[in-house]
Amino acid sequence: MPFDLSESSDADIRMSYQSIIQEGSLNWLLLSYGKVRFPALSVLRSPLETRRQWSAGLKLVAAGSQGLNELKEHVTSDEVHFAFVREHVDGENFLVIVAYIPDKISGLRRARALVTSRTVQSWFKAHQGILTISHMDRLNPSSVMAAVRSPSTGGRDSRSPSRTPPPAPVHSAAPTSPSPLVSRAFSSPPNTEKALPHAPYPSVDLVRRVQSDSPPVSRFLPPEERARRRQSMQRRAVIEEREAMRAEADRQAHIKAQKAEILRRSEEEDARRRASLEEELQRRNLTRAQREAEEREAEAERVRQKEEKRRHDAERRQAEQRRIEEWRAEEEHRVEELARQEALFQELAAERLKDASAEAVREKKEKVRAGTQVLMSGWVTMQAAPSLVWKRRYFQLTSTSMKLYKSEKDMSHPLEDLNLRNALSAVNEWYEGFEDLRAIPHSFGIVFRDGKESLSMYTDSDHEKYALMGFLLTYT
Repeated sequence: MPFDLSESSDADIRMSYQSIIQEGSLNWLLLSYGKVRFPALSVLRSPLETRRQWSAGLKLVAAGSQGLNELKEHVTSDEVHFAFVREHVDGENFLVIVAYIPDKISGLRRARALVTSRTVQSWFKAHQGILTISHMDRLNPSSVMAAVRSPSTGGRDSRSPSRTPPPAPVHSAAPTSPSPLVSRAFSSPPNTEKALPHAPYPSVDLVRRVQSDSPPVSRFLPPEERARRRQSMQRRAVIEEREAMRAEADRQAHIKAQKAEILRRSEEEDARRRASLEEELQRRNLTRAQREAEEREAEAERVRQKEEKRRHDAERRQAEQRRIEEWRAEEEHRVEELARQEALFQELAAERLKDASAEAVREKKEKVRAGTQVLMSGWVTMQAAPSLVWKRRYFQLTSTSMKLYKSEKDMSHPLEDLNLRNALSAVNEWYEGFEDLRAIPHSFGIVFRDGKESLSMYTDSDHEKYALMGFLLTYT
């Protein structure tokens, strides 16, 4: 199949394209812009020159054989890309051009992308449909099939199953730390030792404790032995009680000494803090005096600079006002010139359409007189009003309708048969209600009666455009 890359110097694009259409190892290729100067819009530039300059810099980004998922991995979300895809669905191959135009790009870049899309279509002539998307999640086998078969859908895939995230793993509960009450309950016991009263005889509790720790006195000992042992235990209890009183006195003395040391250190710290505060107060007073003097000097300097700035600002505003007035005059002149050129262009287009309409009426009468069923045939790319998808179709005009086919080789039955007799309301240029077609060469729109959605179209050449518009005007 012929392939014309006269506007591109990248031989890799040609090789990748041939591999895709000949069912070789590749099934997709991806194009994007290089670093080229962005052309300015001008009605003086011819449509062919605009198309060549706006498609300049297209480069092969990547190519692969793993299908749409691999293609999506190479697409940058904020850049315009064009792809040529061979998708195998239900035993049939589909060749589709994909134009990825993000929503967040500027209007000028969007216009450039639409013009470049027309150039890409002329390169990849084997395509069966065009899919224009703004989000890569819309690129799937269903949308590819819809771009070729369906007249109005953009190919959104609504059958993708939703994924349910796996349940979170269950962990065994970690042992919790005891509460503060429990911690205090099992902490070291408080010091419950109390100073024993000074008495010549031991207390009853101490005697009972010593007696409970001593082995029981046998009831069979003689009374003298039992009395001796009882006195021995009482003396030992007195000794233990005196030792306990001495230890308690030492502990209380140690606590008192510690409190005295803490009080002494606190007084010394307070004295040092007072001295430090006095030094800090003196330093701050000195610093405040120096700062006030510096502020007075700085205020005088600010006043001088403010006056100087006011003078410079006044001079700058005067110069800026002069530049704005000059720019406004130039802009008004440019707008008037553009309006004049656009009016001239519209006048020339109207004359050319009038001539084409007259020629179409004459040719239609001759073909009807000769009994020819097909009045005109050729290729056209069209878009229905609510759809974003452009479809390239081979058409045949008869005396009553416009039959649309997938290609000129497959004309067993039309994909769509548009009734034209007493159905067309108008055939308009882009400036007659089809502003979206301004950046697309050889484009026009047709308006139906009875509230039917209008169609946007463009042909491969300017001659084909006016010839088709002339024939369509015969149905209005």
